[in-house]
Amino acid sequence: MIAQTIGIAIVNGGKGHADAPLSFKNRKDQNIKLWLLQCQNYFKRNLNQWRLNENRIKYALGRMAEEDVSAFAFTYGNKMTGELGNLKIEGYKFWEAFSRQ
Repeated sequence: MIAQTIGIAIVNGGKGHADAPLSFKNRKDQNIKLWLLQCQNYFKRNLNQWRLNENRIKYALGRMAEEDVSAFAFTYGNKMTGELGNLKIEGYKFWEAFSRQ
């Protein structure tokens, strides 16, 4: 029992589970910088699930809703992957580049 608890703590890095951030809808009462920090906290507290930057970005893009941000999410995602005839931009697969956009 103790060994199992220690093993779980090591795997989780001793951090508690974090809830997923709410969807970002670009409303006046929402702050994009705060939302990005909430996403980063979610990823850090769930490291085993979010090891790759590219997967973190895809998740965040999927959490963007409403017309104001859905066009950005669609375009950014296609440029990151090179899909739908878009020129693939290598730097777009890094969280730092995504959070500056």
